[in-house]
Amino acid sequence: VRNEVGIKGNLSKLFYNGYYAIRNFSMTNKYVDTLKAGTSGVESYLGGRISLVLDSIGEITGLGELQETGNYRIEGSIKSRWFEATLKQMQYATPFLPQEYRGSHDVWSNNFSDVNVTQLNGFLHYTSRAFSISPGLTFTRLGNYVYFKEQDVEPNQQSVLPVQTSGGQVIFSPELRFSLKVLKHITLKSQTIYTKILENTGEAFQLPDLFLNAQLAYDNIFFNGNLDMHGGFEFHYKSAYFPLAYDVPVQQFYVQRTFEVPSFPLVDIFFDARIKRGRIFIKYNNIVQLFTKEGYMLTPECPGLRNMFDFGFDWSFYD
Repeated sequence: VRNEVGIKGNLSKLFYNGYYAIRNFSMTNKYVDTLKAGTSGVESYLGGRISLVLDSIGEITGLGELQETGNYRIEGSIKSRWFEATLKQMQYATPFLPQEYRGSHDVWSNNFSDVNVTQLNGFLHYTSRAFSISPGLTFTRLGNYVYFKEQDVEPNQQSVLPVQTSGGQVIFSPELRFSLKVLKHITLKSQTIYTKILENTGEAFQLPDLFLNAQLAYDNIFFNGNLDMHGGFEFHYKSAYFPLAYDVPVQQFYVQRTFEVPSFPLVDIFFDARIKRGRIFIKYNNIVQLFTKEGYMLTPECPGLRNMFDFGFDWSFYD
């Protein structure tokens, strides 16, 4: 439960908000008498928010928050017609579950340090009546990262345990967003992300090198605005990688290096429309499997959505 008290107001085009927050927490586990971090307590935070809207540039926002333990969160962003950029820096305590746990199948006791994260992303924008393109990149650095990992142990021993890296992780992800309008009513949109892990202590992250989303669709309005329709194809693709597996006893995803998911193109056909106060949608999922008879995997032993037909509608009984 978090309660917050403070002041806020406007100075011309600047919005400001300063606050003091108190967060009460409580956690129980009948198998654990006391946790190193404590099962209940009160946390205090001092923080503030600002937002500045400038017609010539766009909007600048900022947030800062400091906990009495020394953990903190700093965020800042700038957005305009031509570019946008965001910076996030934070340090936070490790959650209860990785610290200490005892259950029917697992038991552990740790004293993990605080986790720190830095993320910077930015995009350049060019937009015209028929064409828009936004190249950008995201840079992420993590230190003391805590995650669950499959261990190489003897049979009948617990194999999925929380670990904390002694080093860091650095992830570099260039991205390209693209949109092209053809013949006024046909639009092609795409998002392409290439991920390069520059540093990966403990192999804490397993990510696909290439991630692609695309949509080719037709949209139009008929009968004096009474029929608004939108239909086309959606495409999703990930290159082969080792996905996270799921450990049922502790209900956590964990890093594994034994099952690699191959790349697979996922193609859907959709149609949606608004008819006065009613809306309908129709979608056929994973049309590739209809012809190849082969599907795709989300995680080890967990197949993804098979080829199937979805439909739905809603009607609002008011003017």
